[in-house]
Amino acid sequence: MKVRKLRLARELLVKDLELERESLPFGMTNWASNTEELCSASELAKILRKCLDELNPYLRVVFVLRDIEELPVNETAEALNLTPIAVNARLFRARLHLRYQLSKYFQNTRKNSSALIPV
Repeated sequence: MKVRKLRLARELLVKDLELERESLPFGMTNWASNTEELCSASELAKILRKCLDELNPYLRVVFVLRDIEELPVNETAEALNLTPIAVNARLFRARLHLRYQLSKYFQNTRKNSSALIPV
């Protein structure tokens, strides 16, 4: 009895695939990133890593666990032997410090790039 059901299901799947092929468009879009995007992404990763290295270790650990590893507040607090309120406070300070460092970096690059543009 089960073999008949499996055979019927296989036949239906093949028919569905044939119908899907007919409905697919001819042209497909290339979703691969171009080299410029890859280069800027790797540059941004280097900048972020440098800013993370400058961060105090007790703030860095909380930032990595919460924002990069995406652990919940309770698990982060338990892993670090802190209260959830302390985790949130350290995460806030870490984000604030990173925002300051990154904005400082991007303001400097904007000033340097605008100096190169002829007016």
